[in-house]
Amino acid sequence: MSRKYKRKEGVQVRVCFWTTESLQADFDEMDKKTMGINAISYQFGIPSRTLRRQYAVKNKTKLTMGKHPVLDFDNEKRLVKHILKLGEAGFPPNRQAIRMLAYQFAEKLNLEHNFDDDNEMAEGACLKSFIERNLELST
Repeated sequence: MSRKYKRKEGVQVRVCFWTTESLQADFDEMDKKTMGINAISYQFGIPSRTLRRQYAVKNKTKLTMGKHPVLDFDNEKRLVKHILKLGEAGFPPNRQAIRMLAYQFAEKLNLEHNFDDDNEMAEGACLKSFIERNLELST
């Protein structure tokens, strides 16, 4: 069952201050082999473990922290377009219909999900976070 995590008061927020440009500059320095990884990470402000992990797969993109949605961000945008198209056609879906659409969408794409198979619907907390991420929906 998915739940929305609520941060405890007084806990500091972990924030990534590095950018993709600084990561690219780090990769260039690492290719030159003039400095060690720890010195490069200190100079550009990227944690050394992050730098090692990203360099191993040559990944230059910065992902969001925390868990990602079940449908991933691109498929969520496709689902939002479909929901908006239904609304324009005169069939605005309610919350229950959106939960059913999300389930059907995940099934059709053969995505691994933790939705309710008995009712064939996404969970209520999943819908809540989906609507929080996609503010153009108003249900």
